[in-house]
Amino acid sequence: MSYYFENIQNISEADNLKILNMRNHPDVAKQMETPKFITWREHLEYISNTQKNVKVFYCNNTPVGTFELNLESSEFGIMIDPYYKGAGFGTAMMKLFLEEFPNHDLKSKAKKDNTVAVKLYEKFDFKFTDIDSEYFGIKRKGE
Repeated sequence: MSYYFENIQNISEADNLKILNMRNHPDVAKQMETPKFITWREHLEYISNTQKNVKVFYCNNTPVGTFELNLESSEFGIMIDPYYKGAGFGTAMMKLFLEEFPNHDLKSKAKKDNTVAVKLYEKFDFKFTDIDSEYFGIKRKGE
């Protein structure tokens, strides 16, 4: 399989629509900090934000997820198309990102009931802290 990242500003409108639909899927939206429905206009505003580095993760020329990194705060977020959950794409995406940015510190938060995300972060040696009853804080130091 061929894996690669493409900057979200450089992908086709059709692929951007796939990313928006992925984000608005109920299984994805419920894991988001802001689970509301996102409009096309809001999506275009999001991808034009210069503080965020949003990479679309492709497998064999098909977009299967995204990796977002806030360049100022080192906060990140990942998203996998629910159609591909359980196929190992989260692991492949995290591995590729860490290969491309090995020295980058990362931090985020994950819902405690999102066991798939928690297992992924454990696999890559993220450290966990309690934020509240709903979220873990997660951190990983760059190499």
